Amino acid sequence: TESAAQLAARLQSALQELQQVDEYEYVIVNDDLDRAVASVESIVDAEIVSRERVKNLRQQVGLLIERLEQEIENHTPQS
Repeated sequence: TESAAQLAARLQSALQELQQVDEYEYVIVNDDLDRAVASVESIVDAEIVSRERVKNLRQQVGLLIERLEQEIENHTPQS
């Protein structure tokens, strides 16, 4: 069991977390361990996919920029 001081500290921490809820991208309520673990796993999976998508997007955009620059050069009149 926890002392009154430990309980007060834990409740104060919870209050501070709730007051900052707008700052969080994800919120996990740890009232059911299996559900909380599944939520964390889902977040990790989503973040991995997101980072891979952005990496591939940057590569695709880089190739598109190169092609557009070549097209502009090909269609720019020479002086």
